[in-house]
Parts: sequence; structure tokens; C-alpha cells
Amino acid sequence: MRKWKISIVGAMLCSLVSGIAFAQGRGGAEWTTANANAQRTGSFQTDPKISVDTVAKSFQFLWKMKTDNAAMGGNSFSAPVLMDRAIAYRGFRAYEFIAGSSDNVIGMDSDLGRQEWKTHLTPMTGATSPAATAACPGGLSPTVSRLTPMIPIAAQVGGGGGGGRGASGQGGGGAARPRLTAVPDANRVYVVASDGSLRTLNVQTGTEVDPPAKFLSPGAKASGIIAVNGTVVAATADGCGGNANGIHAINLASKAVSSWKTAGGSVAGTAGPAFSLDGTLFAATTDGELVALDSRTLQLKDTFDAAGKSAFNSSPSVFSTGGKSVVAVSNSDGKIYLFDAAGIKAPLATSPKYVNTAPGTTAGAISTFKDSEGTTWLFAAALGTLAADTKFPVNNGAVTNGAIVAFKVVDQAGKPSLQPAWVSRDMATPLAPAISNGVVFALAGGAQGSKPAVLYALDARSGKDLWNSGTTITSHASPNAGLAVAVSQLYFGTVDGTLWTFGYYMEH
Repeated sequence: MRKWKISIVGAMLCSLVSGIAFAQGRGGAEWTTANANAQRTGSFQTDPKISVDTVAKSFQFLWKMKTDNAAMGGNSFSAPVLMDRAIAYRGFRAYEFIAGSSDNVIGMDSDLGRQEWKTHLTPMTGATSPAATAACPGGLSPTVSRLTPMIPIAAQVGGGGGGGRGASGQGGGGAARPRLTAVPDANRVYVVASDGSLRTLNVQTGTEVDPPAKFLSPGAKASGIIAVNGTVVAATADGCGGNANGIHAINLASKAVSSWKTAGGSVAGTAGPAFSLDGTLFAATTDGELVALDSRTLQLKDTFDAAGKSAFNSSPSVFSTGGKSVVAVSNSDGKIYLFDAAGIKAPLATSPKYVNTAPGTTAGAISTFKDSEGTTWLFAAALGTLAADTKFPVNNGAVTNGAIVAFKVVDQAGKPSLQPAWVSRDMATPLAPAISNGVVFALAGGAQGSKPAVLYALDARSGKDLWNSGTTITSHASPNAGLAVAVSQLYFGTVDGTLWTFGYYMEH
């Protein structure tokens, strides 16, 4: 448990600051939404304890907690979001927030592994959810968000790899940046209940601080919820609850709702849309379309159609390289596509085919990381057999189920290109990885009744195994689950209603 000695005056000043700015971790950034931040990079540059050298020696299981959350259609818990230093009456607290499919939101003390509160979201009067199906299991949309800056905090204060626990600092490039505005209240958690309404909870008590606001249809299948730039944005899939597939936004002040609709397909991936620093929103669809939208109005700015309408199967990620802001997204044709965020009508580069994608699977999200030498790496979950024609310089064993694959972004005639780097060991149903200080954390989700989940730590430069959880985890994880990392600890939930934490204990 962390303990800080602060004066009463200091506490009052901190409370004042927290009302107008984001609560900041020791490195300035926090994991506030799916895949970490608005750019969906899934990574932090630095960490006080996690490193390639230390993880192999001392990374460990810390605690687990069994909850009464009931799985619905294979869905259970969302990816957690985190708050490193919440100012409470007893001093600073560290929180984990996670949404459960049976309309539960849980707030945990992430230092102690103790549940602080649980809020069950009662449906609005008159709201009736449709009968559950395999594609539309119903329940709470398994995602949660805190207020998230459009520009990663590390970039706001001078960028990327500085000391402390910083954000990736790589969503930038040369794009024009919007004027920074004060945050009205960072002490909120946002979630969409099973009735489609937006709920706003207090981070310390779990109480609903605003009345439910009508947002989506009851039974909608939403993902990638993010509170950004005065709105809450969500992606929808499979036409669940009669809700049109697309991107939807609700203004936090006026509660006005706007939408952009796909051509019929679902929004791809598990992390929802990604944002460049100039406020452009990027979303990929199973119709084979990548779109750029104005994040305030959801008006279409630009679009790309994949050849033969080949379905995209991940959420986009935005990073910077060579002075450009670049969008990365994977496709069911087994390739990763790169686009210039300033114009997406044609790809900047395409990777070689690296996987024979298993039908009906998702890569979740593309994670990116910039190493100490300035090289940008892309990491993706490959579900299926590896493509025979693509040779990776480093292989870490035969792959029959799935793996994490890594690419380097290299300059080729003034344009970025993707160079195969390594393939991990075999993994059963790998989820989108999370990266911290040169360590790639990958959760092999396993399979119901036969393969419990296994957590792996890999060297980001080689894919070499550094550590794994062995038989510690006793249940599988759903495909829309996810990882979160903060201050030397890693968090996730499994389908049996258990919350897990691995890493290093905090100093007392």
C-alpha cells in the first residue's frame, strides 16, 4: 500500500487541481480506456519496476478476487481502467474499475486487492432488452472509461519516453493539435448499461452522480467506450437491440446524440475508434471500410475500401513516425495496413500476409510501442495458422493455435513500411497485448472447459519468453476481455467472475 504524508493545505490544493485537470500518475498518464489511451496504443514507455531484466526474476501473482458477476453469452468482464492517485479523505488511493456483463460496475483498491464498491445498474423505467442470442448476448456493454485526454499527457508536457510512468507519446506526428481545455471533473467513470443508457459513477463511492441518459437501444452491443473531448463515444456491432452498427456519441453537457452508420457491417475490433491528435476519429468495419470522422460531429472526412470488401478485424491504432501521424489496422486477409492520418484513400504500406485468419475471430486491437532507440514496433494477435510465405527472423516455437506477431516500422524511400520481426510461442486465443517498458504482456484467453487462460511476459525485441503464469489462472477469458497496466501491476478478469492482478507489490 502506498502512503504519502501531506499537509491539510497540500491536500486542499491537490483537490482543487483534480477538479480542473486529470489525476496524474507518477509518469503523468493513466490507463483510462480500452487499450490505454485515445490513440489505442496499448502501451506505456516506462515503469518503475517492470523491465526485461526484472520480469524474468521477480514478476509474480499478487491477488485474485471472486465476484458474483454472471457471464452472459461468454462475456464477463471488460478490460479494466485505472486511476493511480485518487484523492480520498485518508490520502491517495489507487483504483481499478471494471464492468461486468450482469450490469455490475466494480471499484477495487488495486493496492490491496479489496473491493471498495459495487454498483448494480437498474434499467430505466420502460426499457426492455430483447431476448439474448449467440451474437447478441445482452447485458452491460463490456467496456468502461474515465475521462481521457485527446493528447497523451506525456505529449502535452514534451513527449514520449521521459522518466516515471509515461504514456506512449507516439500518437503525434506533425498533426495540428487542438487547444487543450480544462477537464470539468475527472473523478467519474462512464459506462453503458444493458438498457443502452449512459451512466456516470463517482470513482470513490460508485454512486450515480447524474441521471441515466438515453444513448443506445436496449440490448445494443457496444465496445470501445471512451469519454473524450466533452463526449462519450461508442462503437456498435451485430445490429443488436435494433441499434444501427456504427459510431455513436453523446454530448456530456447537452446529452444530444449523434451517429455515423456503417454500410451494414459491424465496427471491427474490441477497442472501438482511435483518435489522432487533431481530433480525427478513425474506425474500421467488417465491410472492409476504414473511415475518418470529425470527432465532434461524426461527419465523414475520408474513407478507404479494402479490395473485395475484405473485412477489417481490429480496432485502429494511431502512432507517429517520420513526422507523420499514422493509422494501423489489421484485416482478415492476414495483413496489417498503414495509412497517413492526413488522408486515408490509399495505404502507405501493407505488411506481408502473416496469418491464415480463423473465421469469426478478431485481432482485437493493434498495440504500438517506441523503444529507447526510437524504433516503432507494432504487435498484433494472430488467430489461426501462420502464413507459409512470410518469414519472421525470430520464431519462438511452432504455432498451431495462435500467437503474438511483431513488426518494425522502418523507413523505405521516405515512407513507413512494415518489417516482420518475430513470432511468439503458440498461444490459445491470444488477446491484444499490452506493453510496458519493453515488455509485451499477452493473455492467451484459452477455451471454455478445456484451456484456462495463461498470462505471458515477452521481450518486445525478440518475443522471447520472460515469464508466464503457468497453471495459476483457473478459467478462460472472453475474446472481448483485455489487459490494463499501471505502476508495475497488470489487471484483467476471467469468465468465472474472478479479477486477477500480477506484478509487484507497492511499497508500504
